[in-house]
Amino acid sequence: MKILSRYLSALTILASSSLCLAQDGQKVDLSAKFLVGKRYVLEQKLEQTTEMQVPGGGDAQEMTVDMTMQMAMAVEREKENEIKVGLSFEKMIMETNMMGQTMKMDATDPAQKATMGAVLDMKPTMYYTDDFQFLRMEDFGLEDNPIAQQMMKEDTLKQMVNGSLEAMPKEPVAPGHQWSYELAMPMEGIGEVSVASDYTFEKMEEVDGVPCALISYTGTIDGDITLPDGQGKITFGDSEFTGTFHFDPAIGYLRKSEAKNVISMNMQIAGQPEMTVPTVQTQTLKLKALEDL
Repeated sequence: MKILSRYLSALTILASSSLCLAQDGQKVDLSAKFLVGKRYVLEQKLEQTTEMQVPGGGDAQEMTVDMTMQMAMAVEREKENEIKVGLSFEKMIMETNMMGQTMKMDATDPAQKATMGAVLDMKPTMYYTDDFQFLRMEDFGLEDNPIAQQMMKEDTLKQMVNGSLEAMPKEPVAPGHQWSYELAMPMEGIGEVSVASDYTFEKMEEVDGVPCALISYTGTIDGDITLPDGQGKITFGDSEFTGTFHFDPAIGYLRKSEAKNVISMNMQIAGQPEMTVPTVQTQTLKLKALEDL
């Protein structure tokens, strides 16, 4: 179970207003950026269902995970062509159900300070260029908490902040424009997961009165992971995802996004029968506030 949770978490991925709605053929700047001097408040929700085959036979058991997390990003100028993004976590609630057992974790619960609560103590800092290229991360702050380390890896945090924004066109495009993007996700020297996506700029439409570009996308996930110390191998096959997000060109960031991931993992774990583990994830992300620092 720990192995499965560890590698699923790495995929747990996938998100003012003075712009007029684009007319047919009118090009729109969809390049991503951060606004210096602003604080972004984001809420992410995840629902996940996994079928687990019990070793030795018997009916498959269903495991469900529901998670809600709220984080903030404070954006400041570090130096020329370098932006500092300070992350903080304000809420994390997770409920897991399996084999009739329910476990609820709340990072704000004082009784869980040593485990889930450590996430709220994280204050990592990410650095980007002015054109939204990731440079580095510092002050991760989880050296003494292996549980929080498993949940909040650097690649996981990058995905939370970046989403699909690294794939956005660098030049203005008109509704109907399509493009592709590929991303390789190295996994600690044990393999690589490849993500290939196709995007379409559908149209401009308002979200809470804000003109946004509606982007749809589809994609596939592929890769092989060799677990350390001869523990086995995980192969991704027949895995795909779909989704939409509303991108606000005036701020260069998402207003909201919705995604569905259908993941099939073939697991060959030492000492256990080979099994295929299907997982369905639905994710939403919403920009709840954009404030002055």
